[in-house]
Amino acid sequence: MGAITVKDTDPDFTGTVSFVDAKGDPTSPDAGMVPNWSVDNTDAVTVTAAGDGMSATFTPGNPGAAVVTVTLQDADGTTVTSTGTITVEPGEAVLGDVEFSPGAAAAPAPTDTTAAGDQTAATPPPADTGTGTADQEATAPADTTGGDATTTPVQGVTDATQAAPAPDQTDQPNTGADATAVGP
Repeated sequence: MGAITVKDTDPDFTGTVSFVDAKGDPTSPDAGMVPNWSVDNTDAVTVTAAGDGMSATFTPGNPGAAVVTVTLQDADGTTVTSTGTITVEPGEAVLGDVEFSPGAAAAPAPTDTTAAGDQTAATPPPADTGTGTADQEATAPADTTGGDATTTPVQGVTDATQAAPAPDQTDQPNTGADATAVGP
């Protein structure tokens, strides 16, 4: 018994039948006898037999399976039956289909936007207790000038400690006076 699997988008294909005698030697039908081809599922495949009945052309249809039966009635009344199976599978994807369902959508998972290993970026700042000291102590810059760490903001100056010293002060010892800004 022969078997083949094809796609529903494949072109027509052929099948042949052969016969053997009781000893297994190849033989042909008696003169004038023509094999008859049929399929049990014409939705999956259709068959068109050649004039001599020794071959047939098949056209794939919808996905499914079909049993092909070839029957030969000899002149002496002997019936010889041969069978095969054709399986038709869906072809390659050429279109997609999007389906929608009513109801609440699931919330998306939170996205971690912190750098790898950075545990402080995701930690919220400490709560303000109303005294003002917790926030100021946690965010106050370190004094790197060696002078007075207290600065008074000057209008129009954003960081007095980054201002360059006057040219006549470059050789003078740091007294801390150049790091303190006094404003109104």
